[in-house]
Amino acid sequence: MIELQNISKTFSTKSGDVRALQNVSLQIEDRDIFGIIGFSGAGKSTLVRCINQLEKPDQGKVLINGQNILSLKNRELRKARKKIGMIFQSFNLMPSRTIAQNVAYPLKGSQLSAQEKEERVKSMLQLVELEDKADARPHQLSGGQKQRAAIARALVSHPDILLCDEATSALDPITTRGILKLLRKVNEELGITLVIITHQMEVVKEICRHAAIMENGICIESGETFDIFSSPKHEVTRRFLNTATNLQKIDELIEENAELTKLSDDEILVRLTFTNKETTQPLLYELTKRFDCCVNIAFADIEYVQGSPIGGSVVILKGDPEALEKSLKFLEESSIRVEVLSHV
Repeated sequence: MIELQNISKTFSTKSGDVRALQNVSLQIEDRDIFGIIGFSGAGKSTLVRCINQLEKPDQGKVLINGQNILSLKNRELRKARKKIGMIFQSFNLMPSRTIAQNVAYPLKGSQLSAQEKEERVKSMLQLVELEDKADARPHQLSGGQKQRAAIARALVSHPDILLCDEATSALDPITTRGILKLLRKVNEELGITLVIITHQMEVVKEICRHAAIMENGICIESGETFDIFSSPKHEVTRRFLNTATNLQKIDELIEENAELTKLSDDEILVRLTFTNKETTQPLLYELTKRFDCCVNIAFADIEYVQGSPIGGSVVILKGDPEALEKSLKFLEESSIRVEVLSHV
């Protein structure tokens, strides 16, 4: 388990002090896939670098399985770091070495025999599906292959924790999906705890079971990823999540008095948002069947987070006042968040 307790960090610059982290506390369970997300400058990368002391916080504790690594002497810290792997956006491969030599580098100075090192490197290259690239140089690999090599290098010491700092930001969407599939495999088959730093919402939705939202060096919200996406509690969280959905587009259309938002006397414009992981009932069909309410879907944005639907739709409901009232009540009782956006 990783516990961050009241972590604060201030950097001194020519223009003055910058408070990168302010009393951040988080708990990350063993074998979890935990996302730390936020806009650029939110403090997420500084926070994750405090876990392995690439950045030393000004105050607070970093507990790994109950041990405060901030209190360790240099020798003990080096030993603890061997159990914490890390990958970066820029891959950080050594261009003059082969891929096998890059992967083997963390084993330098270990007590393993030459044969044991060779076998471990081979095993890691097989895991990341690069066994045929062992003798290649980094410049001969694609971006996705370079990141796979970096993952193999981070895993060759058999760490318990893998820190991923914007590991997919430089990759195209198809390659990103392949890397995320590999990281999930690492988590499930090797039992490694993953801490993923990203500003890419699709990464969080695809792989993270829990997440924390950072803003101005503060952790403003944390919990299960589905809960954060379906019911954000903080305005900054809602603003951040809105960058990944089209459901807020209707607000602009209302302000512009777009044709879509012009209603008749028996119509209302409603935004519907999923809040329940088990939403499977054909709700809009039920409205027409039960309450004689006509449903016109303006647009929808539905995705899946950890296998459960999230998002919703913007619809125009048409019917007499009693039918509309019953329809809204039915939707709310079905764990749908209902916002009446406009009516005559």
